[in-house]
Amino acid sequence: VYATIPSFRPLHLDLYRQPGASAPLPLIVYVHGGGWNHANPRVGASIVNFPVVLAHLAERGYVVASIEYRFSGEAPFPAQVEDLQTALRFLRANAERFGIDGARVGLWGMSAGAHLAALNAVNCAEGTCVQGFTGWFGAYDIASYTREMRDDTVVRTLFRCGTTACAAEVLDRASPIRF
Repeated sequence: VYATIPSFRPLHLDLYRQPGASAPLPLIVYVHGGGWNHANPRVGASIVNFPVVLAHLAERGYVVASIEYRFSGEAPFPAQVEDLQTALRFLRANAERFGIDGARVGLWGMSAGAHLAALNAVNCAEGTCVQGFTGWFGAYDIASYTREMRDDTVVRTLFRCGTTACAAEVLDRASPIRF
């Protein structure tokens, strides 16, 4: 458990690390996709056994943390980014315990997770800045993403826009490309 938020479920992360590593290792934080409303830290697109991929990265000399975050049905944006930031602070605060080099941290996300990771990478809060980012098929311009969708219910739910389209200012503030 990396966070316990009143009125929400506890938030967990899966941690992958080489057994017996003697020096602190760089950290990769993986943020799963799922349209901001489903999936979990053990899912990576259509990869059948995603934990094997994460474990392979650990075998190659990284500590890998795969986090969960509150879904759009549980909390409106920016709760999801705040959860990522809480995980980063937790991991840095426990760096010695987990064998992490807190000065070498990268974010990796897929789809909605790439959006969240990118947003933190370009607009980090104190204690959450990172040295690298990799995004796979993320939504980096939410207004453009919304226009491409036939049904923008997912985005309207995330931002609590109701039955009408979200205001351009709301979408711009949540778009990594705007920073």
